[in-house]
Amino acid sequence: MKPGLAPSQDNEDDKFDMEDAVHKLEVYVEDHPDFMTAVVFWVLTGNVLLVVGLVVFLYSEIKAVCLVRSHETRRKLLETQPLTPTSGDKDATEEERNFLAARPYLTFVATCLFFFGFLLAMIPLCDVLHLLGLPTGVACIYIITLEAFALALVATLFLLGLVWSCTRPWAAALLLSLALGGIVLCPTGNVLLVMVFLASSLAVYLLYFHWYPQYLEDQHVARPSWLQSIGSLEVDLTSHEAWLQSGRAMAGSWDEAQSLLGAPSGGDKSDKAV
Repeated sequence: MKPGLAPSQDNEDDKFDMEDAVHKLEVYVEDHPDFMTAVVFWVLTGNVLLVVGLVVFLYSEIKAVCLVRSHETRRKLLETQPLTPTSGDKDATEEERNFLAARPYLTFVATCLFFFGFLLAMIPLCDVLHLLGLPTGVACIYIITLEAFALALVATLFLLGLVWSCTRPWAAALLLSLALGGIVLCPTGNVLLVMVFLASSLAVYLLYFHWYPQYLEDQHVARPSWLQSIGSLEVDLTSHEAWLQSGRAMAGSWDEAQSLLGAPSGGDKSDKAV
C-alpha cells in the first residue's frame, strides 16, 4: 500500500495546520521559481484583460449617456421653440442611432473581457490551495469559473450604475444596490450564496427594465417617474451585421481619439518633397 493511502493512526494528523502549510508553500516556491513566474503571468494577463474591458465599457456607456442627454436636450428645444432640422442634424441623428444599435455589443464584449480577466487572474488560486494542502480538483475550476462570472456581473452592474447616475438616478440606485449585494456575497466563496446573487440580480434586472415596463405598455399606462430606462442591452449573437456595426463604431472611436490627441491618421499624411 502506498504511504499516501495508508490510514492515519492519529486524528491529530488530519487537522489542517496553517503555519505548516504556509511553510511548505514557501519551500515549494523556493525550489520551483517557475511557479511564481506562472502565477505572475496569469495575474498580469487577467489584469490586462480587465483594463481593456474597462476602457471599452466606459467608452460604450459614457458615449451612450452623452447621446441620450444630447437627444433629450434637442427634444426640449423643439418643444419650446420651432426649429427646422438641417442636414447636419439628420446626419448626427443617424450617427447616434447607429452607435446606440452597436452599444449593446460593445458592452457585451467588455463584460466578456471582465469574465476572462477575473478567470485568468484566479487560475493560480487552485494551485496555491493544492500546495497548502486544502482539497482541490475539478471542483475548484468550477468554483472559480462561477466566481469569475459573478464578479464580471458585479463589475458590469456597478459601472452601469455609476455611469448612468448623472441622468437616471433611480435606475442607477437599483444597479448599484445589486452590485453591492454581489460585493457582499461573492467573496464568501459559498456556491449557494453566489447562485442566489446571480438569480436574484437577473430577476430584479428583468423585472425593472423589461417585464414591468412591457406590462405598463400593454396596459397603456404611463411609466412612473421612478421607472427609468438605460436603453436596450439586448444582444443578438447571430446578427453578423450588428457585430460589424459595433466594430465600425470602435474603429470610428479610435479615429476620433487620434484626432483629439493630434496624431495624424494614415490617410491624412501629406507627402512633402525636400
